[in-house]
Amino acid sequence: SIFDKTPTLPGGRELEIEEWLRTHPEVTAFVVLDDRYLGADFLNGHFVKTSYYAHGLDEENVADAIAILTQDRRC
Repeated sequence: SIFDKTPTLPGGRELEIEEWLRTHPEVTAFVVLDDRYLGADFLNGHFVKTSYYAHGLDEENVADAIAILTQDRRC
């Protein structure tokens, strides 16, 4: 089931993620997975780029995401 989703906003994916995080201060750790590069500064250390051609996550993506989440840090 879907827990929640980012709002649809003009201005791009980064703004949608930033708005969602702003409205959910209880979130203490997060990782963003996307097959497009998202270069917003607030995503530094929280972003894992997946492959468009791999059709999902690979083992390296999963390991990277777990490493980010277990650092328990907030931007």
